[in-house]
Amino acid sequence: SSGAILSYIMCKAMNRSFFNVIGGGFGGDTTAASGAAAVQRPVKSGSADDAAFVLANAETVVIVPGYG
Repeated sequence: SSGAILSYIMCKAMNRSFFNVIGGGFGGDTTAASGAAAVQRPVKSGSADDAAFVLANAETVVIVPGYG
């Protein structure tokens, strides 16, 4: 029941109805939503040293927990 309560609270925070969130993914057209995903972009690979360099030289860093 805690998952349902959390879902209800999150729906209120997003200003959406609970049934709209639960039933919104069924029967929808997926090709319209994936139109932007069809664009191919080059992949940038990096190492831990690259990430450390970028973070050390950044003016500000925003850490968003739970994103991605």
